[in-house]
Amino acid sequence: MGKTRIPPTLLALPLGLAIAAAQPVITTQPQPQTKFAGESALLSVEATGTPPLSYQWFKAFTPLEGQTNSTLSLTNLQAADRGTYSVIVSNLEEPVTSTPVEVIVVTAPRITPAN
Repeated sequence: MGKTRIPPTLLALPLGLAIAAAQPVITTQPQPQTKFAGESALLSVEATGTPPLSYQWFKAFTPLEGQTNSTLSLTNLQAADRGTYSVIVSNLEEPVTSTPVEVIVVTAPRITPAN
């Protein structure tokens, strides 16, 4: 059997060579949702970049506690869930923010009897 010859250019690479990290890029933005009260809405984002990627969802620019996945599931929607949602995707580089989207919750009209 013959020996494998390593090209001299590979031998000359420094041992501490580092690969540049890539800032996150959002490839699929969340989409606006219009739902009836009691229904569910699913917001999702897709991003690329040097792993690991982290996610933090926001409603009206306020972080949503524990919502740190690429998807945000809103169940049993109520009028209070109506608002603007966005997500920040980050890694060791600069974070990026998604396009803010509206979640609209349609509630049944309230009919009050006339006296």
